[in-house]
Amino acid sequence: MNASSFQRVVVPLELQPAAPHDPDAIETGQGFVALSQAARESIKTSISLAKHGKICFLHATPVAVETTFYGVPEGGGPVPHPALSDIDDVALTMAQDTLRDLAETLVAEKADYEIRVASGRAIDVILAQSEAFHADLIILPASGRSRMQRLFRGSTTDKIIRDASCPVLVMPAHSNYDTGRRAAVARA
Repeated sequence: MNASSFQRVVVPLELQPAAPHDPDAIETGQGFVALSQAARESIKTSISLAKHGKICFLHATPVAVETTFYGVPEGGGPVPHPALSDIDDVALTMAQDTLRDLAETLVAEKADYEIRVASGRAIDVILAQSEAFHADLIILPASGRSRMQRLFRGSTTDKIIRDASCPVLVMPAHSNYDTGRRAAVARA
């Protein structure tokens, strides 16, 4: 498979607030967001591999309506409340605005792209949106979590690699990047 075969590339991005002095911070209209080195390299690689295609920048927001609260009647469970639906709507809007600002800042005119934001578990959102976008490649920034953390909490990346219907390229969490080499590996 060569680089020209990647016409529809999905890049899921985690959006976390950051302090202005954080080295990973990027300013958006909604404040500062931390964007890891692996996420930045995922974006650069997507631009390189989808020169004549389209990139989908994607973010999954947690669903407040489905949050389990403790201290409710035995068994716990979701606590229905209209305000939680409002929180979900605000989270989606803010994530969409933040993702749009990031794409305009980091991609601008370098590639054709769209943004998608959906509520749900990251694994479910990434797989469903990749299918809906008809992705032929998913580029995932690695989280940098330790093996023990992945053992106990699981790994979204591992699950996506197993369940995705297209190739998955994982950008390592460390900062020793040789983007040309990475793109060559993706073409192989």
